[in-house]
Amino acid sequence: MIRAAPDLSTTVSDLLTIGEVARAADVATSALRFYDAEGLVMPAGRTAAGYRLYDPEQIARVRFIRRAQRLGLSLVEVGELLAAVDSDDPVPTRDRLRHLVSHKLVTTRQHITELQEFTAQLERVHRRLSSNPGCGCRHLGSCGCLPLDLPSVDQSEDELDAVQTGACGCGSSMAAR
Repeated sequence: MIRAAPDLSTTVSDLLTIGEVARAADVATSALRFYDAEGLVMPAGRTAAGYRLYDPEQIARVRFIRRAQRLGLSLVEVGELLAAVDSDDPVPTRDRLRHLVSHKLVTTRQHITELQEFTAQLERVHRRLSSNPGCGCRHLGSCGCLPLDLPSVDQSEDELDAVQTGACGCGSSMAAR
């Protein structure tokens, strides 16, 4: 991976410690060390004791990395973008970012479709479990004692509302966040 060269015009007094950069960029110092190991950020130098010192511009770089990760880009993809940024030619950066976002958009749409299908399956199972006490056979899927197409039940909807609002009180880690 291409590493960003430190800004040689920065004086030592302008450099920031890893803790200062971490606080300013709202990341852990371990994240900065990881980004350094991956070649995404580069210390401008080190103290006599070996502590990393960063150019203040690295704060914006770390914020960009975090923002790109929140958008779903992998660190490899982020590294590709940063390499394009470091190349001094903004056109490939914009084109590459647009292309990466296009991929993420397609993937997100696929996930939404999968989640909608899974939601429909869960709703069918929930209706079945809410509407029919069953025969006690403990089958959950292919048992003939639970009819497949049951109407929605008010009690079932009340339970879903309680879970969604956290009012069910079960303490499950699966509760809506």
